[in-house]
Amino acid sequence: MATLVAEAEHSTSSFLDPPPAFTATTAASITSDDGELPNYSRYAAADERILVCEPLATRPTDVLANTNVIQYLFHSERLELDMGPKRFPVKIPAYGTGGVVEGRIRVKDFKAATKLTVKLEGTCNVNMMERGMAIYSLTKTLVSQTEVLWTRPDSGTLSSDDPSDFTFSFPIPTHIKGSNSPLPHSYATLHPGLTANAVYFVSVDLYRKGLRRHERIKTMILYLPRSTPPEAPLRPHSSYTEPPDSVEWETTPIPPKYSMAHIKDKRSSANSELVPPELVNLVLPLPKVYASAAPIPFQLSFASDSRLLSQIASNLTVHLVKATIIRAGGFISIREGIIGVGELWRVEDEVSSPPHSPIDSSSISSRKIYRGTIKSTREGGESSWNIPEFLEIKYSLRVRIRCPDEKTSPISEYYLDHRIDMCTHNRIPDATDVNDPVIGLIAVAGSAGTPVISAAPQQRIPLPLPLR
Repeated sequence: MATLVAEAEHSTSSFLDPPPAFTATTAASITSDDGELPNYSRYAAADERILVCEPLATRPTDVLANTNVIQYLFHSERLELDMGPKRFPVKIPAYGTGGVVEGRIRVKDFKAATKLTVKLEGTCNVNMMERGMAIYSLTKTLVSQTEVLWTRPDSGTLSSDDPSDFTFSFPIPTHIKGSNSPLPHSYATLHPGLTANAVYFVSVDLYRKGLRRHERIKTMILYLPRSTPPEAPLRPHSSYTEPPDSVEWETTPIPPKYSMAHIKDKRSSANSELVPPELVNLVLPLPKVYASAAPIPFQLSFASDSRLLSQIASNLTVHLVKATIIRAGGFISIREGIIGVGELWRVEDEVSSPPHSPIDSSSISSRKIYRGTIKSTREGGESSWNIPEFLEIKYSLRVRIRCPDEKTSPISEYYLDHRIDMCTHNRIPDATDVNDPVIGLIAVAGSAGTPVISAAPQQRIPLPLPLR
């Protein structure tokens, strides 16, 4: 039986197994008719599933030893921790929503032992670094469950009937200890001068009397829960691309931002006239909780005679932004990354649904509606959560419309950073894998998105042709 040894590594990307190697023989056998190898990815696509095969009956030990079944086994001098068979392509045990951490402990030698305990613990750790040294740290307990498996009898002697194998079982709670906040998934992030993580461990402790040291095994586990939007009307094809009429919509005005030159002129001139802003709206479907890698529809509503429409293709950007926030005492570090870029795919005249903004628009005879979609790139890789005063991951839809005549207009742009929530999957009735760990939540290189830098060139959205 193969043995898996726990590796304490700071990079969570090391938890993933490497992809299989292709040899000349295997490449020749799978080469297509045109001589090209098929596209290969280490991640499962949206229409793929990981098949988990289990034996129909228990095999003898000698037969099982010759198979490729891998057990999560961890050893010390007197202890052996068995966390069960490996079912997913990760190097340490992983659990999903409603998961139960269970295993078996074998004690090889009870000499001088007084007590055996096992503990499930989860913590959020924030460290402030300077020149490679931690100068400030904070820790918050997320989960803490302890079970005493064995204690030495009062007589002090052990009989041959005393067991040497012990089992344990810890249901993973859904909320942070002492809080109503949902329990976050396993996560680690690094900011300049700050590090933060949410980690979970199983530790086994064999207490020994006298001056002898305790025997301890401590291994990390991964908590990767599935999350879905709240109950809502069913959407065709598990997406928001063509929502039914029963879906509610929310309309949010996009406010203007005035140039600094105009603000200075207005302060120096009491007779400065204020140019009325355009009536521009962002429309999103409710509830504003969207699945990873699923298209999120949005609509932009303009007046039909708006001066913004002349160069809308080059002046409009719609980004899906992921923000990681670390709080350490009085310090706050925010790192933002672009994980999705919007695309426009239809232009229409004003329609009766969705409703317009509550702002009075009686003077506007007609409007132009630009419909588009935006989505993240990682299947099951996004989820909103918050550990108050420690670590938070949040998302927003960021719309920026630059004015074509911004050099002469007091309004430089229309800008809106609209908060939304993300989840790992859409709700699928009668799904059979809801309790499986979501491997896409493991942070890998690039999972934080493209860094948001003000000096970076803006990504443009291609303008679709109007429908006839």
